[in-house]
Amino acid sequence: MKKFLALSLGLLSLALQAQPKVTLEGEDWVWYAPDSPELTFTIKDSLLNPLDDIITVRITTDTQLPVCVISQKVSIAKGDSARLSINPCIAKPGFYHVFVEAGGQNIVDNAYEQWGGQGHRPFYVIGYEPENVISLPDAQPDFQKFWDEARAELAAVPLSPQVKEIKDKSSKRKKVYSAKVLSIDNDTVQVYYTVPVTNNKNARFPMHVLFLGYNSDIWDLDTEGQEYIEAIVSVRGQGQNKPHNRYGDWIQYGLESPASYYYRGAYLDCIRGIDYLCTLPQADTRNILVEGGSQGGACSMAVAALDHRITAAAVYITFMSDFPDYFQIVRWPAEPIESRQHALGMSDSEMLRVMSYFDIKNLARWIECPVYMAIGLQDPTCPPHTNFSGYNLVRAPKQYRIFRNYGHHVNYDIWNPTMWEWFARWRR
Repeated sequence: MKKFLALSLGLLSLALQAQPKVTLEGEDWVWYAPDSPELTFTIKDSLLNPLDDIITVRITTDTQLPVCVISQKVSIAKGDSARLSINPCIAKPGFYHVFVEAGGQNIVDNAYEQWGGQGHRPFYVIGYEPENVISLPDAQPDFQKFWDEARAELAAVPLSPQVKEIKDKSSKRKKVYSAKVLSIDNDTVQVYYTVPVTNNKNARFPMHVLFLGYNSDIWDLDTEGQEYIEAIVSVRGQGQNKPHNRYGDWIQYGLESPASYYYRGAYLDCIRGIDYLCTLPQADTRNILVEGGSQGGACSMAVAALDHRITAAAVYITFMSDFPDYFQIVRWPAEPIESRQHALGMSDSEMLRVMSYFDIKNLARWIECPVYMAIGLQDPTCPPHTNFSGYNLVRAPKQYRIFRNYGHHVNYDIWNPTMWEWFARWRR
């Protein structure tokens, strides 16, 4: 017979003679006012021994600040299990880490979906009022001037396109091309794209533009569907440009100043890719739909902020947002950036000042197009806190989806159709 224990604040304990297994129940693990978080665990001993000892539930913010510790002593008969419900009295919007300890040892093995297989974390991530998570912008006084001058510099660079058809990839319905175009610093952007085949010289097609994740490679594009021009943009040193990478580890490059930092050029490269696609005679320049995950999500948000030709954006597990908090939550990208910072003899404030120019949180208020965002609640790389820090400052129409048991990944069976529904809703 299962036993139900309702536990309130205090120290929650469960005795054990062998290490038990613990599972956090529930559909979403995210709560919205006026409801308050209530956590229900199933606890069962893996060796089917009777349990009569202490379990402790410990909750912290995602930046490791303590919130509460809750406990109670309980006995479970051999072969039985217990459901334990606690109210952790979380009152502030944010994301929280939930540990469960027995005999002084953490017993959580949180298995979540990750690209290439399962990931594991020693805690559960839960959320409360995510739309009210606010990290105040820390844009510098010359933030607008910095990006105005950067865009003017880009506009002065001729495209100088070099285009070739990839005939072995083309089909009767779509032709596949690869184009090289110039960007600032005499660097190259590559655009791999498809164009529908039509006899109608007046036909114009919306553009679906994808930006790559950090260190990702391009993939084959669909050559059957004829509704869209589809494109993958490779920024400097990444994607198709990897053989010519002169930046090393991109996240570290040029950290000494905003003018030299890698992402100044990379964000402008995204705009340059749009510049080229808009020259295609088949392009419907009223409908530019951008998509990306991780770094690609950051590029999509940045280009939506800096280039108001964008019609709608769809981003997921977004990188490059809310650096001051980001560095307190995860070790990457903090470790390589801090390593370079120390090599340059920069203080924390100097480093964060440079990063602030490229922080999606600071660019988000410039976004005028609708934004659809998805996150993995258990993401150990681009945690939910940082995604919502930028998203919540977008003033255009927006919508989000949380994948509860996903890490740095989303469920594409759900993401892809809902993304296309979002684009269809906002197409002009």
